[in-house]
Amino acid sequence: MVITPLPRKRARIFVVDDQEEIRELLYEHLTDEGFQVSLASSGEEALEAMDTVEPDLLLLDVQLPGLSGIEVTRRIRKMQRFRDLPILMITGHVKESTKREGLEAGANDFLGKPFSGVELISRIRTLLKVKTLSESLQVHQSSTKAFTAGGEEGETREETAKHRVLLLAPPGPSAALITTTLTDSGFESFHLEGKGTTEEILQEVGRATPDIVICDLGIGREKSVELLRELSEAGRPDRRLILVAESSHLDDELLTLQIDDYILRPIEPIEIQLRLQSLIRNWRQQAQVHQSYRKAVIRAITDSLTQLYNHGYFREYLNQEIERAKRYELPVSLIMIDIDYFKEYNDQHGHPQGDRVLKEMAHLFQAAIRTTDMAARYGGEEFAIVLLETEKHPAFEIAERIRKSVETHEFPDQEMQPGRNLTISLGLATFPDDAGNAEGLIRNADRALYRAKIQGKNRTEFFAPPEGFVPPERTLLLLEGEKGGEERSHELSPPFPPRTSSRILLLGGDERTGRAHSAALHRLGCEVVQPVIHDEGELRAFDPDLVIVELTPYDEALLSICRRLEVEKGKGASPLILAVVGEERTLSQALAAGADEIVQRPFSRLELRTRVAAMLRLTQTRRRNEALQAV
Repeated sequence: MVITPLPRKRARIFVVDDQEEIRELLYEHLTDEGFQVSLASSGEEALEAMDTVEPDLLLLDVQLPGLSGIEVTRRIRKMQRFRDLPILMITGHVKESTKREGLEAGANDFLGKPFSGVELISRIRTLLKVKTLSESLQVHQSSTKAFTAGGEEGETREETAKHRVLLLAPPGPSAALITTTLTDSGFESFHLEGKGTTEEILQEVGRATPDIVICDLGIGREKSVELLRELSEAGRPDRRLILVAESSHLDDELLTLQIDDYILRPIEPIEIQLRLQSLIRNWRQQAQVHQSYRKAVIRAITDSLTQLYNHGYFREYLNQEIERAKRYELPVSLIMIDIDYFKEYNDQHGHPQGDRVLKEMAHLFQAAIRTTDMAARYGGEEFAIVLLETEKHPAFEIAERIRKSVETHEFPDQEMQPGRNLTISLGLATFPDDAGNAEGLIRNADRALYRAKIQGKNRTEFFAPPEGFVPPERTLLLLEGEKGGEERSHELSPPFPPRTSSRILLLGGDERTGRAHSAALHRLGCEVVQPVIHDEGELRAFDPDLVIVELTPYDEALLSICRRLEVEKGKGASPLILAVVGEERTLSQALAAGADEIVQRPFSRLELRTRVAAMLRLTQTRRRNEALQAV
């Protein structure tokens, strides 16, 4: 997930230092780096100008005439507007007590004099990154009201104990100091001496699963650069990297490694604590931003009661899928659902009971559809289900499965409903047969739903039934109940019995090929069988809707079957053939043998589904025409 920074032309740095030469030096260096810069020579002047300058970062000297930098920091932190302003303190005093006092006052970081330009810019950019995250969090909190304000200023021992820190450093006083500080601060720490190859060290890091990696340049510059590059590019996106180095060793190569912070020698315990606290605070803010954003997105597209997608997202989704279906010539079916007599149920039992029914309905709908399909609450007691790459026959079967699952489900107080149970009515329309766009599909599925309502409820109705389609229960009534029903059922039955799925015969290839084709064509509702066939007679016994032939060069047996099927096509008694080929010479052989369509490796699942869907539609059209001619 990418968090877009809040728009701003250039970051503004407010430099507060009583020495004119330092102000001029900082002004020149920062403007060269593209920052806007404002200057002040005292703490009083800085406080007075804060509202006018509106800085993105305060670069503040500790020792100032009058109000000290630490006192200025305390006063700024009391201003609500600048509570999260990054403050980078410049000091010639490296005493631990000075740093601790500055941290307690609210400073984010310290920069010791003298400092290099590279070190200054790196510190500023790190703090500005934290500020961007903090502002993003505040925006999301304001819009969603999901969270309280950002992270705390410090970390307790209990909080830091949740984080695992790995130190990559040669043995010696520096490594011992860092390890002791980590332990005293409550971190779970590990130490690797950095021996072995880069690959071996990366494996050790992987086993330790650290949240923070501290890499000492002392294990070797080349190895450090390689390790940090690998960890930043291929590691966990939430892992933080810290580099330990001499100030003189910092250069552009090290600063382009996407490390999160660095510790400069000589190392002090307070410096280590400061870096880790800053990283964890940054980390926590980023996690809050991501979580807040994710929850806001989910809320925006989800119905709060049923947890199905809401009306707005349903329309957007259906539009996108119809456009995709147009490109690839795929069907999309839409089922509109309405709960029968729900107003009466609500009036009799109250809205809380009605809400419970809506939730249970939503669970039943989700359980009855594939993970690739989509269920939404359209409004009130009306729902919508989008079935991707699904023709009318399988869509009708899914609709009936949903209807029956509701009819047999035990809802609270259902015995007081008509028929002593809660039921639903369903309307079905399919793109492109019933409509050419999403709006038309919704309109026509809704018309089919209306027809289901006026024809008795608790039923599924097509907008336009497929030619020859007779629902199974209607045929059964004719057979059992009507006078002369046997003859009339023969007249009303479809010219070819509807299958629950299209049958595809796969010739050639191995088991792995069969599994791959089955997985690719499952979304079309296809049954893929892979028997051993010796001639076209055995093939016709399976009565396939389509034959897929996996051809290899000079596979004479399969080519012979293809040629004989081609002869039979003239008599209208042979299925269509899709040849899968891998080489140009096989392509020419497939064409000569009479393949109706060819797909050449490598191909995607989508390409295969598109070809198969088109050929199955052609098969259905051909069968309808044959049935009409027979009548």
